[in-house]
Amino acid sequence: MVLGINGLGRIGKLTLWHHVARKYFSEIVVNIGRQVGTSLVDVAHYIERDSTYGSLGGYLQGFRGGKVVQEIDETKGEIVVDGRRVKVLQEARNPIDIAWREHGVRLVVDTTGQFRDPTAPPD
Repeated sequence: MVLGINGLGRIGKLTLWHHVARKYFSEIVVNIGRQVGTSLVDVAHYIERDSTYGSLGGYLQGFRGGKVVQEIDETKGEIVVDGRRVKVLQEARNPIDIAWREHGVRLVVDTTGQFRDPTAPPD
C-alpha cells in the first residue's frame, strides 16, 4: 500500500519519519507543492534533520544512527530513505490537482492545514 502526504512542513516531515520507521507502507508519495527551485538534495537534507528530534538516523536507529538517505534520483524525483522509496511531487499545491491514484496512493494525509473544511471549495 502506498501513502500520500500533502505538504512537507514540520508536520509532514514528522509524518514521513513516523511511517518510514513503522514500515506500514511500501512506498510514500510526498507533494511539496509547486517547484520552488529546491533540488532533491535539499529536500533530502531537510528530511534528515529536525530542530527538536535531531537526525532521522537517530530517530530510526538510536543514538548511533547514521545516514538513512541511501539514494537520490533527480530524474525520477525519488529519494530512498531507510529502504523506503519516497516519491517527491512538485507540480501542484492543491491536492485535488494531483493524480494520486496514478502513483498507487490509497490514503492521503494533508499536513498543510489548508484543507480542514470538506465543504469549502478548493482554491
